[in-house]
Amino acid sequence: MNFFRIAMAERYARHMGTHLHIAHRGYRTGLGDNTLAQIAEAIRLDCDMVEVDVRRRGSDGELVLAHEKGANLTAPLLRDALALARHANIPLNLDLKQNGLSEQLVRVLREGEMTDRVVLTGGGWEQALWVRHLEPRIRVGFTIPRRHHDWVRALGWAANRLWRFAWTGRVDLLMKAYRIDLVTVQHRLVTPKLVTQVHRGGGEIWVWTPDDPATIARLCAMGVDGICTNVPDPARVAATQRTVIAA
Repeated sequence: MNFFRIAMAERYARHMGTHLHIAHRGYRTGLGDNTLAQIAEAIRLDCDMVEVDVRRRGSDGELVLAHEKGANLTAPLLRDALALARHANIPLNLDLKQNGLSEQLVRVLREGEMTDRVVLTGGGWEQALWVRHLEPRIRVGFTIPRRHHDWVRALGWAANRLWRFAWTGRVDLLMKAYRIDLVTVQHRLVTPKLVTQVHRGGGEIWVWTPDDPATIARLCAMGVDGICTNVPDPARVAATQRTVIAA
């Protein structure tokens, strides 16, 4: 059986069948976005998965952890993040920030023995499908909306309502047609009907990036499967602290 599915089943069971708590860029705990130190801290705080951003560095062609375009000369190597996650036995959500990475990405994941321990989101949908073709063990998800910064800047809440209407009625067909594992959705676009449609399509729905506890609670009540957030789960942090004190 696929390692990822076993690991996720164990984590769902450990947290009583509730959502996955995904550390957005390793949480924001003061150790820098997309850094190895931040990933290690998120693991210590008992997240279920760590989300990181991936780009190709122009100077040497290496895949690195970086959200923004630029030289990224000090950005951590993706292969180092994979090694850290593999040692900690925790999966990664790789949010691809550019296209044209498919062959190199599959090669790095195979070398790091992490093909069945990652979920790919972001980038172009075509790229996700090509990765799935190259390596069927890799789970892929579509990000909705495809270019979130465009609609936020240009249309605001009007686009929010438009996306809700457009995607709620067709996302299950999209998932079945393209055989994707999940969709990851900007949290303001989520409705109970959308959650039902995704589950009807046989997949999971993850949301990004709510930080307010009331918003997270509302999304969990709708039945979302994963919350990608900057904020560690207070209950898990408290449990981690009790463990340290007891030791």
